[in-house]
Amino acid sequence: MGFVALHIEKAIGNNSGITAHIERKVIPPNADPSRTHLNRELLEFPEGVKDRTQAIQHRIDHAGLQRKIGKNQVRTLCVTLTGTHEDIQQIQEKGRLDEWCNDNLDWLRKTYGTENLVSAVLHLDERTPHIHATVVPIVTGERRKAKDTKDEPGKKKYRKKDSNTARLCADDVMARDKLKEYQDTYAIAMQKYGLKRGIEGSKARHISTTQYYRDTFVKAEQLMAKIGKLLEQQEQLIGDTEDLKRQKEEAQKQYTRADAQAKEKESELQKKQKELKQVKGQVKTEELKNSLANVATNLSDTVGSLFNSSKVKTLEEHNRDLRDQLDTLQVCIGEIEAGHEKQLAESRKELGRIYKLFPEMEAMLKMNDYCKAVGLRPEMFKNLIYGKTYNTTGELYSEIHRKSFHAEKSKINIERTPDNSFRLCVDGMEISQWFDKKYQETREATRPQVRQMQTPVMPKRQGIRM
Repeated sequence: MGFVALHIEKAIGNNSGITAHIERKVIPPNADPSRTHLNRELLEFPEGVKDRTQAIQHRIDHAGLQRKIGKNQVRTLCVTLTGTHEDIQQIQEKGRLDEWCNDNLDWLRKTYGTENLVSAVLHLDERTPHIHATVVPIVTGERRKAKDTKDEPGKKKYRKKDSNTARLCADDVMARDKLKEYQDTYAIAMQKYGLKRGIEGSKARHISTTQYYRDTFVKAEQLMAKIGKLLEQQEQLIGDTEDLKRQKEEAQKQYTRADAQAKEKESELQKKQKELKQVKGQVKTEELKNSLANVATNLSDTVGSLFNSSKVKTLEEHNRDLRDQLDTLQVCIGEIEAGHEKQLAESRKELGRIYKLFPEMEAMLKMNDYCKAVGLRPEMFKNLIYGKTYNTTGELYSEIHRKSFHAEKSKINIERTPDNSFRLCVDGMEISQWFDKKYQETREATRPQVRQMQTPVMPKRQGIRM
């Protein structure tokens, strides 16, 4: 069993801004434009009255008020009536929405007076169906007094006015005891739909539409900043990984050079040994044997010097150091790549939660990147995404055509599509179509004109003179 939702708010002035919201002269971000045509006015206006603002003034003009209305005086009460989302959806699915609307109108008339109820609009283009009712607080009877001063000595007495005189007084209608009574009686009227009164004394507070949009925008800004920070961290990790890879490649190159030097020394040793074998095969005499002994001694000294050479030892030590550095770098790269993958997974998970909480955020981010690629400033996107239109002159870049096209006082705005995505429009057309049009105009302007072929004029024949 769900709860009823009844909210009453005072409004000052002619209510033109609230009228624009209720009558959808301005589409708010949380409304679905493809469903706006389902909204309907539940009351008929008097003859000659066209909208809610005129209906308010019509009631005030015909109420018989004797006092002048103050500039900051409350003229209307905005009453919002709905209930728990699931229960209102169930009422709509069962085909009882019209019955629910009629019961709401009956309660409004009984509570505030039939003539004071000047407008009631059903909204079906937002998440939960609800009614925006407008009440002009015309009352009769004696005024409420904060303190009885009739017995105070020296207090000036005033003659009481006729208690049946109509007057505009929102405070009488919004008295604390009456607000509690409204919640009780409205809950009784909605019992037949499975709705009950909310918890009395609850600390839950209604958030105005303006505050809701402001909070949503701030949250979106904070989320975009957080996403930007995550992307910066990701780029930093990628840069660190690239540096380690370059260090690894440099170490591998040094190892390869050292290995080549070692192989060169080994090749030189094999060459000396081969020469030694050739000398041994050519020895035939003792003299040659003696010389062979000398050669062998020299060769053995050379071989020994090669094996015991400080250069070879230095190369071997250098190779060992390089192998140790390479192993260390590989371990570091493995750890950093593992940490990088973990942070990337957390970033993707965080982005997934963000996109789940704010389904439009992914489309907004894509549109933000596209606006940057086209050449629009970030502050323009912040206003365009909430319905503002810009008249701009400048260059707009097309990645498809790989060139910029000039816009001269062109109207730029962002429209919401039925599938809750966005599209950037220029002069009333989608920007890709605008680019194609500009591209065709450029081709037509630069196409060379075909010159008409002229027929050569043949000279007249003079004939043959005899």
